[in-house]
Amino acid sequence: MDKQVLGANDAPHDDGNSYLRGMAQLKSGSPDDAIVSFDRALEGGNSDGLYRLYQVWYGKGEALAQLERYEDAIACYQQALNEYSNDPEIWTSYGKALGALARYREAITSYETGLTLQRQAGDRQGEARTLMALNMLYPLDGRMRESAEAFQQMTEILNQLEIQSDDPYRMSIMGGVALPNQQLHFLMHWIRQLNRSSIQVQVRSILLRISWFMFFGFSLALILISTLWWSKRRTSSQSSPA
Repeated sequence: MDKQVLGANDAPHDDGNSYLRGMAQLKSGSPDDAIVSFDRALEGGNSDGLYRLYQVWYGKGEALAQLERYEDAIACYQQALNEYSNDPEIWTSYGKALGALARYREAITSYETGLTLQRQAGDRQGEARTLMALNMLYPLDGRMRESAEAFQQMTEILNQLEIQSDDPYRMSIMGGVALPNQQLHFLMHWIRQLNRSSIQVQVRSILLRISWFMFFGFSLALILISTLWWSKRRTSSQSSPA
């Protein structure tokens, strides 16, 4: 997150404790408590320059997303972006929430904006994660060529970073495990949507889900095989005579 500080008149007085408490509660897995703290921070502000209001809105959005209250999270992300629109973390989180509601085209646009900002900041690992998310999202909007390009770009970044093929970080990226947990919520949302869709849409949705399961299953199998191979190689190396 951006570390810029408030000006003297950016927000009413607050000692900063509510925001900091909310961030700690969010990291410790207490989103309900975090929301209360963030609301207190929004009611106050901070005269000591510890944070800006967009950071509070973003924190509250993250807490709401943890609770799968995606509509509310989206509203918070929008507030954060109205305050400050150059933070890639907000754009990618915004994309996750949009994707969780099957608003794929909007999610893609949000991720693409975050990707541009990550490239400007030189955040190569962030680029790889966002490209993986786009690789998974593009097919849901019928954009298979863009999906392949995103995967290729992601692979090139990992190669440029000289991350070995058996590195756990690389295996998690390549297998899609690095995708945010909210991505898995897509599956449950799609199933609920079937009951409210026409027959034609149902057929398309079923095909999309079958493709997703095939890809995800293959990815998990690839990770398992790679992990077993890496463990076997490490064990063999350790047991070899000096």
